[in-house]
Amino acid sequence: MDSRSRIDKTLRFGRLDPDERLVLEEILRAGYGANGSPLGRAGALSAAELARKVFGPPMRPGDQDTMKRAVRRVVNSLIIRHKIPICCEPGFGGGYYLPADDSEVEANHHRFHRRAMTGLMKATRAKSSAYADSLIQLSFGYDGPEGREIRERYELPEPNPEGPPLWVSVVTKFLDRLKNDPDRYARELRQLQDRYGELMVPRRRVRQLKSLAGALKNVVERLEG
Repeated sequence: MDSRSRIDKTLRFGRLDPDERLVLEEILRAGYGANGSPLGRAGALSAAELARKVFGPPMRPGDQDTMKRAVRRVVNSLIIRHKIPICCEPGFGGGYYLPADDSEVEANHHRFHRRAMTGLMKATRAKSSAYADSLIQLSFGYDGPEGREIRERYELPEPNPEGPPLWVSVVTKFLDRLKNDPDRYARELRQLQDRYGELMVPRRRVRQLKSLAGALKNVVERLEG
């Protein structure tokens, strides 16, 4: 699977910001041999290597970690927003690379899926407060400054400023669950109505208000007539 033409098209016509363009150019340069053949994992660049190529050598203590986080965010954006097939391998000898063929894509997917499931299982079994805090931050603080540490830790994309906050999706999912089975969640619905009645008016009340408004309009019209 040679994705060279797709990347060339993205570099020519895609709406890349300056950092995205620089990172993609470096990954592309490292991903092909002198004869133009794809190198695959053999052309992988570590986050530190890629950071030095894009941003130059670190000037102060701590700069390298900051630069590596910036590279991870840019790579995530290239993968998610621009659909560039960049593979990521952690650990010694790993890094970012363009797959040479479908077998490399499949192998990378298998390793990534296995790591993700293992990490999730460990976190679930541990049931630690830190894990719970991370979930809460991801759900309700993801879009704000308090979620930045979590986004950087898990190399997640930045929130979409044009879309609704993530917590809206979370609340909507819970409300949909209540709506789909009102008898089962009758107590919870009453609690929500008692506490947030001024925010969430029941539909029957809305229909009653519309009916009363219509009746009042008819009365006024008769009086005026």
